[in-house]
Amino acid sequence: LKNAATDIISATQWARTKAISDGCVYRLTVDQSGYQVLYQDQQSFVPASTSMGQRFDFPDDVKLSLVRQDGAVGDHIDFFPDGTTEPGTFTLKQTNDGQMQVACLSPTEQFHVLTGGSQ
Repeated sequence: LKNAATDIISATQWARTKAISDGCVYRLTVDQSGYQVLYQDQQSFVPASTSMGQRFDFPDDVKLSLVRQDGAVGDHIDFFPDGTTEPGTFTLKQTNDGQMQVACLSPTEQFHVLTGGSQ
């Protein structure tokens, strides 16, 4: 789980940095088995043109979910050119190994591992 959490945090940091440097919205899309980084090209989102744009899948026994700050279940987090992001919490669950949460609790902070609930 620690590796999966590190991967999610790295993807969020990369997307945030690219949104700022490129001046466009970057999006981390997620489903229960993996994630992918996209960027806004006019009216649609397309895969990032580097290796970060490929789809990354977790091992079969690791599942990912996202709850946005408003409590809604989400499938993406957007990163904006001004350095802000949509707050939310990723939960990684591994069969027989518990769970870990990675969260951004406000638009101006970065994603980080939560320990023992909220910090």
